[in-house]
This record gives sequence, structure tokens and C-alpha cells, in this order.
Amino acid sequence: MSIASLNFHSRVFGFNAFKGAIVAIFAVLTAFFFWSNDFTVAGILAAATVVIGAFNIAVDANPKSIKISALWIPVRTIDISDIKEVELLGSAPLSERATLGVHILDGSWSYHAGPATMRIVTHGGNRIRVSVDNPEALLALVNSDVPAPAGFRA
Repeated sequence: MSIASLNFHSRVFGFNAFKGAIVAIFAVLTAFFFWSNDFTVAGILAAATVVIGAFNIAVDANPKSIKISALWIPVRTIDISDIKEVELLGSAPLSERATLGVHILDGSWSYHAGPATMRIVTHGGNRIRVSVDNPEALLALVNSDVPAPAGFRA
């Protein structure tokens, strides 16, 4: 198996009713301020609308590390050897399901667009919650020298 086939990639946009409603409200407010000739506020709201609409969490992993990015900007890199435990999450608190972002939730750094699907605990005691579209494939990469083929790309 080639090294390239051992890479995992996930990008989660987290579209839900809440995010759709916020984007729609911001779009209406942007139009209102634009037609009211307040171009500064309209520009700020337009930029916020694009950021909220395009917000995503990406996870790129290889046999040595996991890289987490928010809005295409790398925010965290974790060495596979530093991982103590990985847990698949079945449910998430409402504050996480209805929102998106990078913040601290329940004592863990949470990188999510919609609900986080897995929690990573490092040997140093850091807990990281992250949204991944195929958490089982990432778990296979972390737990095994020969990862499962599903969810991996060449």
C-alpha cells in the first residue's frame, strides 16, 4: 500500500436549519443596509454572511499526525504518537449542535461545524472535540498500522 493511500481527509460544512436561518437573516440585513446606502455596514454583513456560509472544519491525517483546519486555516496539529484515546461521540450538547466554531466546550477544545463526532485525548491530558464526516475511518488510521480503505483517498 502506498504512503499516499494512508491519508485521510474530511471537510464538514455543518449545514443545518440554524445556520441556514442565520445566513438568510444576514443576507436580508445586508440587502436592507445596501439599499439604505449604508455600504460600510452592508459590506461588513456581507463578509460575515460569506464566512458563516462557508465555515468548515477540515481534518487531514496521515500515519504520523492529524491536522485540523477551520475555514481552510490550520489551527491544530496532533502527533498520532501523542494520542492516548479516541472516542466516537454519539450525541452532542445543544450548544454544539446548533452552532459552529472553535471554542472551549465541556473542558475540551471544540472544532466543529454542527455536532462534533469524535473526541481525541492526548497523553498530556488535552481533550479535543472535532467534526469529522467519517469518524470510523479516522479511528482506523489512529488505532491501526493498516487502516481500513473506506474514507481514505489516494
